[in-house]
Amino acid sequence: MSIFRGENSSASKGWAGPGRSHRESWLVLVLSVTLTCIAALIVYNSARERDDARFSNAMQSTDDRILGRINVYIASLRGGVALFAASQDVTQREFRQYVERLDIHTSFPGIQGMGYTERIARGLPGEPDERHAIRYLEPQDLRNQAAIGFDMYAEAARRMAMRAARDHGGPAMSGRVRLVQEIYGEPQPGFLLYVPVYDGGRIPPTGGERREELLGYVFAAFRAQDLFEGIFGSEQFPRVSFAVYDGDSISDDALLHRSARAEDHTPAHTGVSVLTIAGRTWIVVYESQPMFERGSGRSWVPVGLAFGLLFSGWLFWLSRRLSRERQVAEEASQAKSAFLANMSHELRTPLNAIGGYVDLMQLGIPDPVSSAQRDYLARIQHAQTHLLTLINDVLNFAKLEAGCVKFRINPANVSRAVADAVAMLTPAAEVAGVRMASSGGPDVWVTGDDEKIRQILLNLLSNAIKFTQEGGRVDIGWGVTASNVNIHIRDTGIGIDPRDHERVFDAFVQADSDLTRERQGTGLGLSISRELAHGMDGEIAVSSSRGAGSTFTLTLPMAHAVDTIVGTGQGPATR
Repeated sequence: MSIFRGENSSASKGWAGPGRSHRESWLVLVLSVTLTCIAALIVYNSARERDDARFSNAMQSTDDRILGRINVYIASLRGGVALFAASQDVTQREFRQYVERLDIHTSFPGIQGMGYTERIARGLPGEPDERHAIRYLEPQDLRNQAAIGFDMYAEAARRMAMRAARDHGGPAMSGRVRLVQEIYGEPQPGFLLYVPVYDGGRIPPTGGERREELLGYVFAAFRAQDLFEGIFGSEQFPRVSFAVYDGDSISDDALLHRSARAEDHTPAHTGVSVLTIAGRTWIVVYESQPMFERGSGRSWVPVGLAFGLLFSGWLFWLSRRLSRERQVAEEASQAKSAFLANMSHELRTPLNAIGGYVDLMQLGIPDPVSSAQRDYLARIQHAQTHLLTLINDVLNFAKLEAGCVKFRINPANVSRAVADAVAMLTPAAEVAGVRMASSGGPDVWVTGDDEKIRQILLNLLSNAIKFTQEGGRVDIGWGVTASNVNIHIRDTGIGIDPRDHERVFDAFVQADSDLTRERQGTGLGLSISRELAHGMDGEIAVSSSRGAGSTFTLTLPMAHAVDTIVGTGQGPATR
């Protein structure tokens, strides 16, 4: 089976006229705009997720600071309970000393006072006559002095918290109340924390025993506004504002505290958390503020999108310009290739004539020549042959660039192609003093153009001989992989610097300009060979280092058995 593969210049070089160039420019615009919009969406979503995380962290941090501060107050109340457990008769002086050591206004900002309320009348079991009077309250400022003697149990919110603390033996928080201390100034919502004190200093095991052995409570009174300003300070422009509501409802009647916030601002983020503190529920409502939103990356998305669209427009303009320049360059390249092809043909005609006349003169036609003349004619013939070789290289390269090279794809026998190439170049190797040998390999067939394979092998072997010093060696062998055949040409020559491995395949390039001058050539052999290999779905690679010789590997697809059988003796089929 034979396949005839032809190429024209437009198809081989990817040029399809101005229409395609314009379509490519519009495709660049559509892709760049699409990518810009996708990038903007990704950035927007990423910024939103980051803002959500920032807001969530701000909520959690606020919750932790509130809980942490209240727990510190509870610990100080437990210390007061321990004071009463150590002595059944704590005097006012002793209690004042304890509170002064705590330095509550410095160490516990926001607390109005710490005190002890004594159970002065029992009302068991219905408790209609239960009484608890405030006995101690420190520090003794005007507000706290007004509360001395006040019956805590007489008010429902306080009584509920005191019962809860008494029955489970731990701290309990009251609901929102108006403190007795609010005797002047703007009143604030307040609340109290209670820790029970039992007879004997221990917590009785049962509820009945706890009610029976209760002596009183160590408590703390809080003005809510003062408390939260003590925890958070007074921020004029907070990043996140919050409002704290007592109980399980969000209403003005349940509001304990609202932090500073911007007026007429619609928050981008809102959130709610529920805190349970000493048996009491607080609802905290959060809102983001302008300072928080100014730190958001989302505000930059429109700017980035605008710049991205401008960049897309610039890319479109640049693509159109490059397309026009490429079109001009491709037309110039085609003209150059056509010129080289025509010029090569024009040069080959007189060179062939020169060679013919030299042959006639060497044969003594029309007259015999002297020994000196014969030497001159040999030099003329050598120069003519070398120049013709250079012109043939340029012509082949021009054909490849113009897409005029045609391939007859058949099963080709590797050992036969190698033997032919070695036989043709053995005389040249002997003249150069280089030993050339085929190390052989399995009898395999490849899919390719037999003539082009020989041309590639001749180019590679010629290069190996050219760049191998006298006394050196050139070996050619091959091996098989799963689906390919690798033909290796190894030499013991000067080698190639690894940095130049790809450059040696460029047109008109040799790795070392000094060597180029010593060993004449166009620098097209390897470039032509790789293009021919690509035309047969193959590849050429090099492995080498300076002074250690080179190995060039031609890889071609292995022919299937049916192709090898059917492909012998049949004419080409067009694909």
